[in-house]
Amino acid sequence: MAQGQAGHPLSAIIFAIARESRSEFFRRPCPGPLKAARCEERMAVFQRILEIGSNGHLCAVWLLISYNQAMLNAFLIVIALMAFGVVHSLLASHEAKQIAQRLIGTNVATATYRLVYNVLAFATILPALYLVFRLPDQELYRFPAPWDSIVLGLQVLAAVGLVYSVYQMDVWFFLGVRQLGEPPQLGVRYSIDSTSTPQLVTNGLYRFVRHPLYTTSLIVLYLASPMSLNWLAFAIGCNVYFLAGSIFEERKLVREFGNAYRVYQQRVPRLLPRPWRWLR
Repeated sequence: MAQGQAGHPLSAIIFAIARESRSEFFRRPCPGPLKAARCEERMAVFQRILEIGSNGHLCAVWLLISYNQAMLNAFLIVIALMAFGVVHSLLASHEAKQIAQRLIGTNVATATYRLVYNVLAFATILPALYLVFRLPDQELYRFPAPWDSIVLGLQVLAAVGLVYSVYQMDVWFFLGVRQLGEPPQLGVRYSIDSTSTPQLVTNGLYRFVRHPLYTTSLIVLYLASPMSLNWLAFAIGCNVYFLAGSIFEERKLVREFGNAYRVYQQRVPRLLPRPWRWLR
């Protein structure tokens, strides 16, 4: 049974935010001035949706986001990243790899799957990057001198660390090129489910965090200056995906390396290093 605004605390909150949206803060990012009549018309739409009950909550939130162009742009970027994450995760699943083996054979799938996976991952991240750079944006802040130079230096160090972490994992394996050179009769050396080289890597940057590729990428993303709303949305989306992706990736690593990886998990943090431990 539909209830009015008073019967739903969430409705009251959304409606209060919607009413506040008439302020200059929410009007500024919109393309062109909003006339008072148009504003009242949108408020009436909000009111009508909220009156239909709980089913209208999501619609009201969507209208609230669409009322502010900058928020809508950030929302679209996050949606594009979610689509990338879904495709990326599905292709990384054991079920998808089994299907590939059945369709093209075990040897061919083992030799080519990683390379095709990387190409598709690159292709599916492009829409999100396109939105980041093409949609109207809004600067949030920038680091003043001399902090801008210091931050840039940290980004460069993180980028070097990113490349080094891939090198440690065997860059040719990571790209999917080394698997192409495996003779068919030796296809068992790199199984299609392999997530890293045959040996568990625990030295170098992997001494400090279990996923240095993700950690260094986040440093580069979050230290951007100037920081814009579009870029922040992209960084947060990547952050969420890295965290979720690392959980699924580590399940495969436990299957692949067994107790050795469980011990490594207990000894080394996932993404955030613990500098106080280095002094021991």
